[in-house]
Parts: sequence; C-alpha cells; structure tokens
Amino acid sequence: MLKSPLLTGRSLLRRSLAVAICLGVDLALFLSSFGFGGVDWIGGTAPTWTVAALLMLGHAVLGTVRSPWAGYTVFLALIVVRPLIPSLDPFAGYALALFLMARAPVPRHAWLALAGAAVAVVFNTIGVYRIDSAPGPSGSIAVSVFIFLLVYVTVWTVGRMLGRSDRRLIRHQATALEAREAALAEERLRISRELHDSVAHSLTAIVLQSAGARTALRRRAASEEEMAQLLSGIESTASQSMRELHRMLGMLRTPDPEDILNPADACLRRGPDQAPLHGLDEIGELVETVRESGVDVVSTVSGVPVPVDPSVGHTAYRVVQEGLSNVMKHAGPGTRAQVTLEWRPARLVLSVRNTQGTSSPAASVSGGFGLAGLRERLDVAGGTLQAGPTSDGYLLQVGVPTTVGTDTPLPTPEEH
Repeated sequence: MLKSPLLTGRSLLRRSLAVAICLGVDLALFLSSFGFGGVDWIGGTAPTWTVAALLMLGHAVLGTVRSPWAGYTVFLALIVVRPLIPSLDPFAGYALALFLMARAPVPRHAWLALAGAAVAVVFNTIGVYRIDSAPGPSGSIAVSVFIFLLVYVTVWTVGRMLGRSDRRLIRHQATALEAREAALAEERLRISRELHDSVAHSLTAIVLQSAGARTALRRRAASEEEMAQLLSGIESTASQSMRELHRMLGMLRTPDPEDILNPADACLRRGPDQAPLHGLDEIGELVETVRESGVDVVSTVSGVPVPVDPSVGHTAYRVVQEGLSNVMKHAGPGTRAQVTLEWRPARLVLSVRNTQGTSSPAASVSGGFGLAGLRERLDVAGGTLQAGPTSDGYLLQVGVPTTVGTDTPLPTPEEH
C-alpha cells in the first residue's frame, strides 16, 4: 500500500514547529528591511505581499511534504530568482531545508544539497549586490559571502552528524530487536522441549496404567486392592503432570522480561514450588513411577558423585525421563530396563538400556521430537549422545561434563 506523501504524527508536529519559526524569521527580516511599501520585481515593482506569499509557499511545501527534496528544491529556486527579486531572501527557510537534506539517510542526497548550497551562496551574493547601492559594495559582499558560507556549512555539518547518530540508533535498535526475537524463539523451543519431556512421559505412563487396569478388569485378574493401587498410580502420575503444567504456565505468565530471556535464573529465584528445573535427586522418583506402570526397571549408581550445575542435573533428569518414556512406548510388555549413572572424572555418563518386549499398545503416543530435543539440550550443556539398537534391545547413553572442559566421545552402542 502506498504511503501518503504528507507527514503525520509527531514528525509533522516537530517539522511544522521548525518551519513556523523559520517563516517568522524570514518574514521579520524581510519586513524590517523593506517595510510594507512596494518591492523590486523583475525590473518593476510589486506589492509587499507577493514576496511574503512566495516565502509562505516555500515554507508550506517544506512543512507538509514528507520528502525534504520538495522543500529544498522550492527554496533553491527562490534563491536562484533572487537576482530578479532582490528583496526575496528565504535565509532561514533554506537553512532548514539544507539541514533536513543533510540529515537524510542517503549520503548522496546530502552531498547534492551541499553542492546546491554553493549555488545558493552565488545567487544570494548577487542579490545582496543588487540591493547594496553604495559605490564600493565589495566589503558588504565579502561579509555576506562569509556569513552565507558559515551558516550553510555549519547547518549541513550538524545535519550530517545528527543523521549519522539517527542511523546508528536505528541499527542498534534493529540489532536489539533481532537478538530479542532470537532469544524468544529459543525460549519457545525450550518450552516445547519441556512440555514434550514432562507431559509426554506422564501421558505415556497414564496410558499404560489405564490399559493395564482395563485388561485386569476384563479378565477379572486383579483384586479390589490391586485395582485401587493401579488407579492410585494413575492419579499420582496425572497430578505430577498437572504440577509440571502449572510450573510451566507460571513461568510463561511472568511479568519480568528478564525472566523470559533467562528462565533458569528466574526459576531459581522463585524457589522450588515454581521452578521447573528437576535434578539428579528426583531420578529415583521417576524410576519408581515407571515401575508402577508395569515396567521392570533396575537403577544403579557407580563412582563418586560430585555437585553439578542445576542445568546439568536437569539435563540428566530429562535424559532418563526420555529414555524410560521410550521404553514404555516402544519396548512393549515384558521388557526390562536398566538405568545406570556412572560418575567418571569430569563427567557423568547416563545409560538407559532395555530388552525388547512384545508390541506396545502405546506406541502411537509419540511426538517424534524426543531425541532431537535431547540433542539440543546436550549441545547447550556440552554433552554427547549415543542412541541405537543393540543385539537384544535399545540403548540410550549420554555423557555430560561435570566440570569446565570438553567432553569425550562415547563409544557406539554396538561396542557394549
């Protein structure tokens, strides 16, 4: 859609105010010099209002047209005809037009305006010469040339400096906006990973537990106490999922922009009730939840544990969660899973290995982004990931650094 050629809003107000001041200055200079009598007009005389009308016309174009080229061209034309109309002196208006051209974003336009200023000096000097009736006008002409050059060069220089400052500010604002958009996009990706990891795992467990309860009811193979235990497990898993969602929504509703761009720090500031960061100490509870869904899980820890950064602990929790979630979804009934945490020098190695069971009725409950999300997490944490089938099942193995330094590659699953 084409934009209106007229200025609008605050730009119009600022330029209108500047134009009004310049018009007042030009009219005051004209009237103080020539009064209200007739003025020379191309070899004859004309009423005073004709010059005043030309001045007002030039200022009106400069104040209303968006492009400064129109106003500058009109004022330069008025100066060019000054030798024919000596009393026509748009001094302040032309200075403002030159300033606006110098401040323009295109350098070529500013330099063309400066070249036009040289033309304006020449024709203004001729006009002054015609007005000056003294026998030796060289002194007044020299002073006029000096004043015109000083004013025009000063105005043009100030305009160029402000134009550069404006363009620098625009570039900085664009860079800041791009950085903010990138940060928000990264945060949306992080939130999507969190939702996949937490909700998909919980829903998978609920589906499996519900399928087990339905099978037990149909076959009448479970007592009332066992059914109550199965339903209690479903309720516990659903409650955990709801807490995860509330934590995530609490983070999304934050009024502080810094919390959006630094969610991990914000979570730590809010405390454990709202922080969506899980840790290594919750892996045991995670394993127990999977056991309640009917999967045989064994958990072992070797080595000497060391304190780790909360982000590393959260990554480790999500790795185990994703591995066990995949076991529940894809391995099927009769599978066995083993979760291993091995503390090595400068890194922690986590493994989730399972044997293959029969087909799983929950295999369709998958978004397909689990391993991709883990790779993104590990890229940020500086870890490594190996995942693939083994001779009797599947292995997910991850190494995350526990101290500052680079992590070493893990062997492929076939080497185990």
